[in-house]
Amino acid sequence: MDDSQRLNELFNQARVQEPKTSFNEAKARFNASLKGAGKSSFIQKTILKVKTFKTLLIMMLSITTISISLIYLFNPTVEKNATLILENELNKTKKEVETIEKIAPKIATVEAENNTDKPLIDLKKNEVVLTQKTVVLKEENPIAAQQLKKSNETENYIFPNLTKQQIDDNHKQKKKMLKELSKFDKKKYAFIPSGTSTIKGEQLSIQAFYMQTTEVSVVEYRTFLFDLLIQDRKDEFLIAKPDQTKWMEYGDALQPMEKNYFSSEAYNDYPMNNVSKEGVGLYCKWLNQEQTKAYGKIINDVRLPSKEEWMYAAIGKNEKSPYPWGGPYLRNSKGCFLANFKPGATKNNNCESTLSKLEGTANKDSLSNYYKTADNIIVPKESKDLYSADGGYFTVKVSSYNPNDFGLYCMSGNVAEMTINNDKKIVAKGGGWNSVGQQLQIEADNDFENAGEPSAEIGFRVVITYLDDRKPLVGVLGKTTTDKPPGTVQINNELYFDATEISNISWKEYVFWQANTYGENSKEHKDALPDTTVWDGLNKAYTTHYYNHPAYNNYPVVGITYNQAVAFCKWRTERVKELYKINNEIGNDFEYRLPTQAEWENIAKAGYSSINIKKDGEKQKFNLKKNKEYFMGVASKLPENADVTAPIDSYWPNDYGVYNIIGNVAEMTQEEGVAKGGSWIHTEEEANLELEISYTKPESWLGFRCVFEVIK
Repeated sequence: MDDSQRLNELFNQARVQEPKTSFNEAKARFNASLKGAGKSSFIQKTILKVKTFKTLLIMMLSITTISISLIYLFNPTVEKNATLILENELNKTKKEVETIEKIAPKIATVEAENNTDKPLIDLKKNEVVLTQKTVVLKEENPIAAQQLKKSNETENYIFPNLTKQQIDDNHKQKKKMLKELSKFDKKKYAFIPSGTSTIKGEQLSIQAFYMQTTEVSVVEYRTFLFDLLIQDRKDEFLIAKPDQTKWMEYGDALQPMEKNYFSSEAYNDYPMNNVSKEGVGLYCKWLNQEQTKAYGKIINDVRLPSKEEWMYAAIGKNEKSPYPWGGPYLRNSKGCFLANFKPGATKNNNCESTLSKLEGTANKDSLSNYYKTADNIIVPKESKDLYSADGGYFTVKVSSYNPNDFGLYCMSGNVAEMTINNDKKIVAKGGGWNSVGQQLQIEADNDFENAGEPSAEIGFRVVITYLDDRKPLVGVLGKTTTDKPPGTVQINNELYFDATEISNISWKEYVFWQANTYGENSKEHKDALPDTTVWDGLNKAYTTHYYNHPAYNNYPVVGITYNQAVAFCKWRTERVKELYKINNEIGNDFEYRLPTQAEWENIAKAGYSSINIKKDGEKQKFNLKKNKEYFMGVASKLPENADVTAPIDSYWPNDYGVYNIIGNVAEMTQEEGVAKGGSWIHTEEEANLELEISYTKPESWLGFRCVFEVIK
């Protein structure tokens, strides 16, 4: 038989050949399977539909065979390749069938795990498109879509290929971040003490916590993302990565930000934005877990602050102020804006520079057009745009402007910050670089829709709930108590320190007890009375009222001798022992006493970067001598209405929670005649932590506090 005859026979055979299952029969089976869906298990339905696919594919194979035969008929030169072509088509179709067979059980498993009766492969709602490379589900079931989308994105996303240098740098930055968290470094995490605050007319009680002093920066978030890549946690990386396209919502002028903001090291210290609440959650979880792995130290949850915590931290002691910096104004006394927001166009900006002229600008003539503020923000004298009068066109560095009383930067402005409200929803607080002044107010309800979604105006900072990890106090009776001695803060397992100086009201209790026990004319009562004449050379009104008037009950007691202070500590020890004995709480192996110099210095150094006292910008942290003319020790120099001392809980406590360790009144130590810390009458130099202040008699500037020691 020649070639022509064999070709004719092959063509006729292919033309008359019938498929094993006709199209009508396949259709009938499919309809029957749909009608019986309620009686059959899902997996049976899935297998039946897969068989239907096989039938359709066999029909396609028949048509393909006929087409190839026609090509062969009209082009005899392909005879030698005919067999190869048929084998390739058969193999391709076989692979597609195998792909369907593999994916069907997997999708069935996903559906079964999610307790749904809706088929994941539904010929009416899911078009299965067969190609040489993939199987695509269209009009997908949401569950299947999520699984397949995640798988496809992981496979198709081009992940950064980190260099060895990038990996090494990332490890260094990660180590730094974890160390700061483990130690609760005061520069990075501010301690926010527990307390109450009136917020929107409602008094709230807030437990103590730590808050990051700045918004989370680009370099910190990038370190987190790169570490996910290093650990091959690509699924989490895809969830947490920022959506930099959000910059383009503000116009083409910000196109460079889309490209460079997250990737360029120039923006390392700028606030992280354009991230979702899911990404933020992963960041918090990562920071907590990695710290535990690195240091083995269990800390409480790293998380977003609640809305109330954020407002409490932002307000500080400025409850009557709408802004974190205190006062009702957006500018300071020098005319400079106090936050990064949208101030609008300005003319004749009167922001006065407190530093030398600007450096680093090529055109020296242009320097006259700008100011540089104390917080290192460059401000134009005149601004024709809506943004730059405050020193920033968009975001600025996270440590810009001056911090509030807790040491928190940019609580208003720069980027609005994610918080969690009572309904567990994300609410942005504080306003951002594109907000108007009113939106910067602490109690303002900012109009940020979907605050948990990526936005160039929204970032975040983390908080950590404060854990009181004190060990129980143990006495000789074997009793324990987790309650600290009244009015103290814990330094270690054996030593507690008075949180405040001894007040007038506390001393009055002591004097009253002496009079009630021994009589008003007794030596014990008279020996306990303070010397109010210490005010004679300063202000006669203080001589009469400072100790006796109720208005000064919460002020530090002065005019007492060393022996009186020692006697007070002994009396206090006896009274507390009586209290514990009555309550059957603790043994008798403890005492109140004056602190040693070493103990006092150790506690005073907590919370301060050096032993030299520094002021927080223009606002003093301590009650010290104001200037050369003020408080010179003569009546003519002291205003009649001046409060020289301050309440014992004024200003902010140090990291131990101790108030006024520096200033207000100098404090007696266990060494008679030696006081520490300076007072309202001393200069900063005299308040040096290591300096000894001598005294020989009662003074208007001299007071004390006690320590509580467990005796082993």
